[in-house]
Amino acid sequence: GRSWDPFHDPPRWAPISSLHYCASLLNQFAALLSTASKGEMKTPLTRLDQLYIQASCMHPILLAKIRVWASASGGCFPTVPTAGLQEQNSVARYNRLVLFKWAKVKNIHRILEKTLRVYGKATSHLVDICRQTIIFEDMSSLAECLR
Repeated sequence: GRSWDPFHDPPRWAPISSLHYCASLLNQFAALLSTASKGEMKTPLTRLDQLYIQASCMHPILLAKIRVWASASGGCFPTVPTAGLQEQNSVARYNRLVLFKWAKVKNIHRILEKTLRVYGKATSHLVDICRQTIIFEDMSSLAECLR
């Protein structure tokens, strides 16, 4: 069958035993987004578990955003190679019929390793836990996306 499409299929979440806990996390995340959008973030985040939860919650939002950004600026996404039919490094504009190679949320082991080795335990310096790739044919398309 067809692979999961983050733009059209319902989200796939790990089962959580407590709906109250899940609702609490979503409320905290909504409050965080509201605070961040107002530019009121004063305290750097120091807990990896909080950062990972936030990145996991942002992942489907980022997928939706990059689709809009790429569509408006002519950006493409890396595709999953089909046996014998396509090059290893193929890209395409978003199309529901194409399988794309979406980046996953960085795993906990790599987050911990990067925090310790690269940032000297400064958790708030990690900015690429939730990330994606948009590929542009030229600099003007990239500039258009950034606007």
